[in-house]
Amino acid sequence: MPVPYSGLQIAPNHNNVAGLVYLESILVGNHYFYTPIFSGQYAPGLFKQRADDLLYVTGFPFSAWVFRVLWRDQFNYLQTTHCAGGYSGLVTIRTRLDAEATFYNCNATLKLSPLSDAQKRAMVLTDYAVRYTRLEVI
Repeated sequence: MPVPYSGLQIAPNHNNVAGLVYLESILVGNHYFYTPIFSGQYAPGLFKQRADDLLYVTGFPFSAWVFRVLWRDQFNYLQTTHCAGGYSGLVTIRTRLDAEATFYNCNATLKLSPLSDAQKRAMVLTDYAVRYTRLEVI
């Protein structure tokens, strides 16, 4: 088993801190998850512009883990384990938000983008973003 590098963890369902496992320790078929890019993927919500030209934030915080390499069986694992076979599901994650050195346990909605026809035929997905919306620190 590889040593967890990123510190990123995931568990199915909300409020499941006890079920968190390091992403890089999950073996699917013959592949461990590679460390995704997560720095700079956080936003506190959607930025809107007011009539006086000032910005305000609306909605919910969101983030993403971008996988440079994601095997199709790993995509299927995320889909079946965390999304009940669909494209979204409730999860607990441990991730960094806007502070680079600080990790937070969060409830979130995991969202997978549907695969294109070419991606459905591929064994490996590249630069695939797993999105987390409605982030709530617990």
